[in-house]
Amino acid sequence: MASYRKRRGRFEVRWRDGRGQRSRTFTRKADALRFKVEVERKAQLGWLYEAEPVFLSDFLDGWLERFQQRVRPSTYARGVQALRTVRELGRWRVHEIRAADVEDRIAFVGRRAPRQAAIALQLLKQVLRSAEERGHRVDAAIFGLRPPRHEEREPRFLSWPEVERLASYCTEGRLVAFTALSGLRQGEVFALRRSAVDLPNRIVRVEGSARAGAITKTKTGRKRVVDLTAAAVDLLAEQLAAQDGGTIGSRLSVSDWRDVAKGQLYGSRVPAGRTSC
Repeated sequence: MASYRKRRGRFEVRWRDGRGQRSRTFTRKADALRFKVEVERKAQLGWLYEAEPVFLSDFLDGWLERFQQRVRPSTYARGVQALRTVRELGRWRVHEIRAADVEDRIAFVGRRAPRQAAIALQLLKQVLRSAEERGHRVDAAIFGLRPPRHEEREPRFLSWPEVERLASYCTEGRLVAFTALSGLRQGEVFALRRSAVDLPNRIVRVEGSARAGAITKTKTGRKRVVDLTAAAVDLLAEQLAAQDGGTIGSRLSVSDWRDVAKGQLYGSRVPAGRTSC
């Protein structure tokens, strides 16, 4: 049996299952009571239990909240973007979605963006597997669908003349050249502080990464020390002398720099009129 109580202005439901004592809190009493009934019904029916029908769009909202707590902000953002390509499936209830519906939608997306379609299918399978674990009927054939084939683009490293050309299109060209010489990630340059720079010893301490205006951990979650070449030291010294306050990369435009860098990396022409990056 499950029980509920009011605690600190919220309603807590407590129950015991094969994983031991568990609990969940709600802001509304009605939601707590509804969940309590579901817990008890699931305990009574066992493997015969089937959750109340729910639209995929509604289930996805809750799944994304849990997904956000498990992954990095950049991974979450990519996941949301990929799942938008299959949002048309959200108008159906979970048990109504058939493998053919998913396959058709993924094939449609795959014709113009095969990599995006593969990510969307992978995440959709995770969503539906979670729904299945929570008592919803899911077409098992969906889990056997294969993603569309796609060829990975072969990256190439920029030559120094290409780096100089890229930097020439930017008002903060020194930082673009410094990034090429130091190997720091984009977010790490944005988050680099003066206190982390040791020019006499030709090193920088990478202690965090910046995304959406907030300082977070680095991609690996670890701090590190990066040795600098003489040319990188000179560029960084010039940047420090020209800038007042803020992080060293605070004046860079994330979207502009990304657009120019990607275009140059894969051989596209830098857009005309580009003045900042």
